[in-house]
Amino acid sequence: MNIPFPIIYNVILFILIMQVIRIFPILVMFVFPFLSGCTHDDDSSDGYSDISVQFTAQSPSSSSLPAWQQVNVPLDGSASTSSSSASTRGFVVSDTEVPAGNVGMLGYVLSGGTWSSSLTPSFMYNIPITRQGTGSNYTYQYAPTKYWPSNASDLVKFFAYYPYQGNGITLSKSTDTGYPSITYIPSTAVSDQVDLMSASPSACNNKSGINAVGLTFSHALTRISFSVQCSSYSTITVQSISLSGIKSKGTFSYNPSVISSPWTLSSLATDTTTYKVSTSDGTLIPGASQALNASAYQNITSYMGNLLLLPQSVTSANTLVVKYTVDGVSNTSTLSIPSATWAMGQSINYQLKLGLINSNCYIVNPSSTSAVALNIPLNRVNEFWGNASYGNDPTYVIGSGDAWTANIIWEDVPGLVTLTQNSGMGPSGKITVSVPAGSISGNAVIGVKKTGTTGYAWSWHVWVTGYDPNTTNSTIGSYTFMNYNLGTTSTTPGEAYKGLYYQWGRKDPFPQTCSITSNVQESIYGSVTSITNTPVAAVNNLPNSVQNPATFYYGVNDWYTSSSSLSDQNNGLWGLAKTIYDPCPQGWKVMSMAAYSLFSKSTMTYTSENYGWTDKSSDTFWSLSGGLRYYDGACYDVSANGYDWSVDAISNRARAFNISYTYVDSSIFSIIRASGFPVRCVRDN
Repeated sequence: MNIPFPIIYNVILFILIMQVIRIFPILVMFVFPFLSGCTHDDDSSDGYSDISVQFTAQSPSSSSLPAWQQVNVPLDGSASTSSSSASTRGFVVSDTEVPAGNVGMLGYVLSGGTWSSSLTPSFMYNIPITRQGTGSNYTYQYAPTKYWPSNASDLVKFFAYYPYQGNGITLSKSTDTGYPSITYIPSTAVSDQVDLMSASPSACNNKSGINAVGLTFSHALTRISFSVQCSSYSTITVQSISLSGIKSKGTFSYNPSVISSPWTLSSLATDTTTYKVSTSDGTLIPGASQALNASAYQNITSYMGNLLLLPQSVTSANTLVVKYTVDGVSNTSTLSIPSATWAMGQSINYQLKLGLINSNCYIVNPSSTSAVALNIPLNRVNEFWGNASYGNDPTYVIGSGDAWTANIIWEDVPGLVTLTQNSGMGPSGKITVSVPAGSISGNAVIGVKKTGTTGYAWSWHVWVTGYDPNTTNSTIGSYTFMNYNLGTTSTTPGEAYKGLYYQWGRKDPFPQTCSITSNVQESIYGSVTSITNTPVAAVNNLPNSVQNPATFYYGVNDWYTSSSSLSDQNNGLWGLAKTIYDPCPQGWKVMSMAAYSLFSKSTMTYTSENYGWTDKSSDTFWSLSGGLRYYDGACYDVSANGYDWSVDAISNRARAFNISYTYVDSSIFSIIRASGFPVRCVRDN
């Protein structure tokens, strides 16, 4: 039987085609489109034309990506806005703002050109399209090829996102109806966070031409960065910066009715977290960024160290914690960030001024092997004397050509510190305080005098201790406080535990020389001979107190004034916000009665042999430390009562946390401000 040649030819051709289909199914769609299920000509019954769908990036010269909108937030909370260039995490694209890498694409067919809430992404679902080309000629390639509907009234609506299948991105399902959405959880590993972007071009049908669908992307997140300005003549190194209380899960909707506010954030407590950049990953805070200066803010975080977070409202409850060293001394600053609404495409730079210029007390943790050097700038001198609201006396203002000297006013351990005066002319100098290796705990008050004046221009308390309140502290309610009174030299309850004495509203301490058992002044720590007691003689005694930090002013209710008129009092020397007179170290301030109110007799236990109370929940000890009498400066009530100052002023008195061997009063007790009592510091946040 003879088989016609055309039949043999067709059989062989069919077998070859089937083998190609089995091995190269995608290639077949391009080489043999007639086998793909639709012929793609205008008259085909499958409803699709033979014109393929193409995508292109909009030319940056005509429709570029909206730039990050820069907002600078300095410590004082003010903000300025200016434009900055855009960039995307993971890829740096030169001369354009088109994202590099794969883009995820969804497509919906709109029958008759009308959107319906019952639509699904049946045309395209999460298809990766890859950028090709250079400059303003970027196009996108993808497979398998899609074709425009043959009916010109049937449009296709596209939704794109970047980066395709990026870390933390969950796309709505292919079976979900209505507008698509993206659920995003920014990774706590900052370098894994993505610059989530979206594009949603108008519905179209380009079957009659060759116009590609243009994609213009917008940032969907808020970018957070940090910059630092340091205090004069201080060597500052930042270890880490973290933001706490940040919402970490949200859903972005492409629904145009919510385009101005497309994010819905999770309200679950478990979807709130802390994001941190640190030097443990050198790509986040590079070593090159640590060359800080006092004249301008410098970005501390790198491109990879920028946080890419969900747009949200932040308040003072969201804290910013910076861990850093100043001249080798560890510090932690805990700040409340200003209330604001983070917007999509907004680049917020939090500007931090680090150093110890806002403190009158320095904590030095002595090293067992090497001396510790602490540099103290003179900023506070002119801040006080050059301000009409403070000292307002040009005699004490240190100018560029003025000489000055530094002195140890008193120290409770002989040889505790030594001073070196650096850059001795002008206000930009510094005092270097050296603590020898292996030093024991103690306190010193040092001061600076302008040449030609008799009084001190300013003074500072140096607390040498093995205690680091930034790593060891206690929290009750919303308050974090030190475990010990300011100036405590022993962590064991007893003589050295009580800390130093302060008159209410003054920044300078007096040495603790009152015996806890005999209620008399004794030289417990060694010879401290520079302390004097002087009656108050001035109506405004504040300048005198600055010039004479070792003078205990007595004889009236308030050391601040000799007047009995309430109008002559100054209730703002200490406050809920840290003031220039606050005696606590940087990041801490004097406790309020609101914080003390969390203590009561039911929460504490009295120990007679230690003359004090121990709080059960925090295991912190509160001593019956007594105080210095307001009318002569002598010790009184030692081992019988304990008084810890609060910031709260009332009439011509101030409130204090009062304890005795029988009661705990954390509510109404007030006492004369000229008295000398200990201070317990609370976190300044």
